[in-house]
Amino acid sequence: MQQKGLAYSLSELKATGVKLSAGSEAAISRYQINLSDGYPTLAPELPNILFAAVVFLIIIGATWLKNTSEKS
Repeated sequence: MQQKGLAYSLSELKATGVKLSAGSEAAISRYQINLSDGYPTLAPELPNILFAAVVFLIIIGATWLKNTSEKS
């Protein structure tokens, strides 16, 4: 997400006539940002949300759930 935002900002600079370095040009071409689409959204995409939720549930489950294999 941050890379798309960076590419968008670099594209804006390029549109105003600022000369960009080769690395900046590569970032623009890598993420293929179109200025007419507007700034990229900051919300994560669905697969990222699902992955974070699963990791969170595993951590909470391992921390809070009682271990059933232990004898009291």
